[in-house]
Parts: sequence; C-alpha cells; structure tokens
Amino acid sequence: MKPIPTPVNWVLAGLLGAAVALTALTGLGADTAGAWRDYVEGRYAKAHRTLVPLAEAGEPAAANALGVLYADGLAVKRDYALAAARGHREAMFNLGFLHYRGAENLPADPEKAALWLTRAADNGHAYAAALVGPLYGQGRGVATNPSQAKKYCLQGAMADITSAQYDVAMMLAAERSTDSLIGAYTWFAIAAETGYPGAALNRAIVGRSLSDDEIARAEKAAENRSPRP
Repeated sequence: MKPIPTPVNWVLAGLLGAAVALTALTGLGADTAGAWRDYVEGRYAKAHRTLVPLAEAGEPAAANALGVLYADGLAVKRDYALAAARGHREAMFNLGFLHYRGAENLPADPEKAALWLTRAADNGHAYAAALVGPLYGQGRGVATNPSQAKKYCLQGAMADITSAQYDVAMMLAAERSTDSLIGAYTWFAIAAETGYPGAALNRAIVGRSLSDDEIARAEKAAENRSPRP
C-alpha cells in the first residue's frame, strides 16, 4: 500500500528521482518535456528560458514545472499558483502541499493548504484527498466537517493510501454502529498488512465489539479489498 509522497520535499532535497519526474512530466508537451530533461541534467538556465514563454502562453504544465524550479531554488522565483489557477491538478497538489508543510521563506498556511488540496482532491488527486481529509476532521484551515473528512479520507483509502485507510477506520470506529465497526475492522485490517502503527491494535480492540460472524465478514472484505463503510 502507498504512503503519501512528498514531491516538494524530494525537490527541495535535490532528489529529483523518478517520482518527481513522473509527477512533473504528466501531460507535458515536447518543449516542456525537453525543458525537464535540461533540468534533470543540470541545465537550469536553459530549462528556465524554455519554460517561461510556454507558461506565459498559458500552458499549465509548463507553469507547474516552473513551480518546481522555484521550489528547488535553482533558476526562477515562481510558484505553482499560475498552473494551479489554470486547473493543473498536480500543481494544485504541489501548491497545497507547500502550504501544508511549509518551506524556506514560506510558512505553513493551513487555510491555503486546505483550499488547494481540496481542489486537487475534487479533481481526482488521491494523495491530496488523504491529506485534506484530516484537515476537515480537525478543523485546521477549514471549518470542521466530519462528512467531508470521511469523504476525502475514503477517497484516499480506496486509492490504497495506508494513512487514509487508518483514518477512515478511526472515523468508522467512532460511529459505534455494528456496520461502522465492521467497516472499521476491515480498514484496520488492510492498514495492518503493511504494519501501519496502531492498526493491528485497534483492529483487535474493535473486534471485541463484534461477533465471530461479523469478524469473518470484515476479514473477507479486507481480503477481497471490498470494504463497505
């Protein structure tokens, strides 16, 4: 199962591995892809010269790539806002993540994090959903909304993101109905398969409130990856 990636941290650390390349290269045209090759091979100024006119002409992927250059601090003082505002899903996530974690000269801003992560999640970005769900649950940067919290965490959980699976399980366990407890047991069981902290223990605790038949149903659902929270 997948942990939440931290693409901005990879870039900031100078580790422009396959994960960053895949995130940044999604949907790029030939010129923008060429600029990324220049970036990876250390030709930062050339990459910058190529990307600026493309971004100014309205290509969201190029603007997102400029955002990565800005985050890396190598060639350009831009952020992801231009690409995000034009609907580039990865840029929405990257901008939200920057505000979620904070970076050099950019303090964390929960409100902006919630805004952009929500937009990315609503555009199908599962990692954004896994991050923004708890913000709704905790009322960080956004009004507390348990139904939205559950919705977004479930979106991440269904995409096999372990932290979101655990978060959904915790929410269901708090509801205390039999069906919710079966769902909680199922998600805890799925999260426990990768050794997620607390998942196995909480599965056992929830199991104390379930019959043998109900536990069998939950375990079958976990095995078949078909939980019904």
